[in-house]
Amino acid sequence: MCHPIPNINPQLIINALAWVCDPIRINCSPIQPGGPFYEPNTPQDHAKWAFNAYYLLHRTVQGPAACSFGGIAQLVQPPTYTQNITLPATKSILALISNDITCERAPTA
Repeated sequence: MCHPIPNINPQLIINALAWVCDPIRINCSPIQPGGPFYEPNTPQDHAKWAFNAYYLLHRTVQGPAACSFGGIAQLVQPPTYTQNITLPATKSILALISNDITCERAPTA
């Protein structure tokens, strides 16, 4: 994941966001008002989304340099989840979803 370096000058983040959110680079509508990633409405949080979106699009060509933005961003490990999750048995899931399925053979020509 590509995120801005913590405690970086907010103006540097705003400048980098202006660059990365140029429509020729990526579509930043998800972090615009009304978008699904607008909240929390901070430059740091918007940059997390935008920098990572840009990095994911360009990492195969640019490599780690796709997560630099003038030295204000870095690659970070995704969060590790340690919570145990109990899933229902496969048989009960299949029974649940198969109750509403009707299969018909297509007519042959």
